[in-house]
Amino acid sequence: TIAPAAKRAKADPNLTGVIEALEQAAGLPEGCRRMLLACVPHAFGTPSEERHASQAEAVRMIGEAMQGVETTLKEGADTESDKVADVEASRAGLQAALTEAEATQATAAEEVKAKTALVAGAAAVAASAKSCLQDAEEARRVGDTEFLQAQESKATLEAGIESDLQAIIEGQGEPKHHYEALLPLLTGLGLDDSLLNALPSTCKKTAADRGSFDTMVLEQLGTCLREQVSKLSKTIEEA
Repeated sequence: TIAPAAKRAKADPNLTGVIEALEQAAGLPEGCRRMLLACVPHAFGTPSEERHASQAEAVRMIGEAMQGVETTLKEGADTESDKVADVEASRAGLQAALTEAEATQATAAEEVKAKTALVAGAAAVAASAKSCLQDAEEARRVGDTEFLQAQESKATLEAGIESDLQAIIEGQGEPKHHYEALLPLLTGLGLDDSLLNALPSTCKKTAADRGSFDTMVLEQLGTCLREQVSKLSKTIEEA
């Protein structure tokens, strides 16, 4: 059996939301921001159950930074809302400055609207980042499953070629046993009906009893099996 090939890492394009959220963290020291940005591909690109302690800590710190963005913006909006309330409470005693108070109120209201929009934007960025992470983890899970299935199928085919097919060709062992062992490997190969019909009798003959047609049948079978191995090898390399 051939050892599984190492899977090559791919750049993950689905983490833009996380990066944007970190870049909005105005209260984050620049050195810390750069460190967290550098950790994003490695921390979020690894499934949660496979993360090292350092990667899990990086994910936690990034989550806190994103929460800090939302908290800061909300506090700013609350402050501006309080200013509006103060203006409203003092309007009865400030008739002489009514025009100025109304202008202040309008300005404060616009600021509240802007801050509220920023809070909503930060929440949308966080939701997008979470969705991107889930999509990335699901894509990795599916890719890993297909990768392992391709490796297993390739190893099974290679073993069948080296043991059962070779034993039939060389007339070793019990032909019927080796033919029955090959049968599960033929599924999905798209073999011609003529080849499928000829295989049972050809494979069960001894080497001495075979004619040129039998030899051609076995050669064609070997070619089909090796072509499938090549396809699986390409799938593994591209994963």
